[in-house]
Amino acid sequence: MLEWAPVYGLLSLPDDDEVITFNGFVHLRVPGDARRESVGQFAQAAGEVRTCLRIYEAVTADEDVDLDKLLAATGPLPLKILCPWDRRVGEERSWLFRILGRMVQTRLSEHCYPQFTTYTNGGLAVGKFALSRGFKNLLGEIWLHMAWLLEAEGERVRRCKLPGCLRVIHFEPGAPAVDPGLKKNTRGKYKTRVDRECCKERACKQNYHYRKKTGWLGYD
Repeated sequence: MLEWAPVYGLLSLPDDDEVITFNGFVHLRVPGDARRESVGQFAQAAGEVRTCLRIYEAVTADEDVDLDKLLAATGPLPLKILCPWDRRVGEERSWLFRILGRMVQTRLSEHCYPQFTTYTNGGLAVGKFALSRGFKNLLGEIWLHMAWLLEAEGERVRRCKLPGCLRVIHFEPGAPAVDPGLKKNTRGKYKTRVDRECCKERACKQNYHYRKKTGWLGYD
């Protein structure tokens, strides 16, 4: 959190203006730079996003899903999202897809909203409109990215080059909301290094080049 916040800002979680003092809980509603954010709630919110990303990487990979290993390696999600009674033997992948859909929809409903734009030229409405999504806070923007990742397909999602690593390192959002004439893209492009081939979380780049150098099969 200490590394994230100075670069990107706070997630702006609800009720995070509650500050613990020596006299107990004191509610402080403070704007802007004076806002406070609970480290615990920040970690929980970030953990939910991470869990959904790891589930996505697992269920969209061309290999069997080890459900017990996956759940052990990820954080908890709300019970109403997991719906364990909905799980069926042999249908684990489908169950995980439903979890992703429910989780993303729930957080979008909480932190995002539909946004309708009326375009003008010189202060005059020109009869052109666009429907897109806005977000109430940084967490809402993160969940929008997750929704666009789930929407993306095939070659628009790039994974780590190291065989066996499922990490997503880049994706291209789907067709953006079309601006009727004044702008090309109301949703915008979200840039990642387009030349990156391996993820940053592990020593995948070093492992790939080591295996290639020592003659492992399949390493061109």
